[in-house]
Amino acid sequence: MSTHRAIKTDTPWYRLEADDRILLNSRTPRRWCLNLLGDRRDHFETSGDVWDLFRTVVSERKAREFEPTIGALRDFLQSPDIAGEPAVSRQRIAETLALMQTLSAWGDEMLRLPPETLVKIMKLGARIQNLVRGGAAKR
Repeated sequence: MSTHRAIKTDTPWYRLEADDRILLNSRTPRRWCLNLLGDRRDHFETSGDVWDLFRTVVSERKAREFEPTIGALRDFLQSPDIAGEPAVSRQRIAETLALMQTLSAWGDEMLRLPPETLVKIMKLGARIQNLVRGGAAKR
């Protein structure tokens, strides 16, 4: 039995605080592929697993924000219009595209990992940062 309540689509949505402000609307749960509970009104229930919800949110944000940017950069680099841009600008766009493609591929790989492995990687990353910043020398 689920311990969380369903969200009614006729209930006002509130803004989420994040890196940017996102106003959710009644289409958001459908895009997130959440479960329709069904009666005459639309009701949605989120996954009970926080890792499934995390993967869904990250995947949707990537599809909505990251992938279109990669596509626009790729299209611009393939466009004849780029020839009129300074070489330094073309180089920066190419480097930005390469970085975003690398981050996108890395993110996809991370989302495929089981939660236990992801937690280990996050903890390892924190220890590496501490070591690089000289925290190990302070012990």
